[in-house]
Amino acid sequence: MLCRIRMKRSGLMIFLSHLELMKTLERSFKRSGIPMLYSQGFNPRPLMNFAFPLSVGIGAEELLLELEMKDETPLDLLHEVKLVDGLEIVEVKEVEKGPSLMSLVAQADYRIQGDLETLEKIKGDDALLFLKRRKKGPPREVNARDFLLDYRFEDALYVRVLAGSAANLRPQDLLLALLGDADQVHDYSITLLKVYDEEGNPLW
Repeated sequence: MLCRIRMKRSGLMIFLSHLELMKTLERSFKRSGIPMLYSQGFNPRPLMNFAFPLSVGIGAEELLLELEMKDETPLDLLHEVKLVDGLEIVEVKEVEKGPSLMSLVAQADYRIQGDLETLEKIKGDDALLFLKRRKKGPPREVNARDFLLDYRFEDALYVRVLAGSAANLRPQDLLLALLGDADQVHDYSITLLKVYDEEGNPLW
């Protein structure tokens, strides 16, 4: 059976890398006796994948994970998993097998907290340029505004950006474009709030 898990990530857990987070959850599920299914081959791994792997330093109100377990496993078992402080399972549900969650992600909502006055540049029409690192070749200059779908100021700056494999704007890069100083980016708190498909439908 395939289940979808909605989690929260906060506190010191935001500093885990994606691989460290996967290993932490694998150990927690094992200790709690969750009957996970594993891949085949020399080095079997649990069949679990996140919809949207997060960079180090980003919290999440909705971190979606899909996990394959043995058929007829009670979903309530997942609510009994003992996790470290900063990780919390909020909801679980069984879903039909289909395209991977990661392949469906196309948009994401973030909350950015900090000195909002220094982010006023987002209100204009000028290009928001930053250097985007690439796996191959030198960094290239990118306009963050091309990936920015919506924004609003309240108690924080809330933004919706393109995300996923086709087009992706990291909130850190948006901040870099707004601030012009990589060191100042670390003065802000970033939280993933929700992810959507290409049509803007929530993936939970």
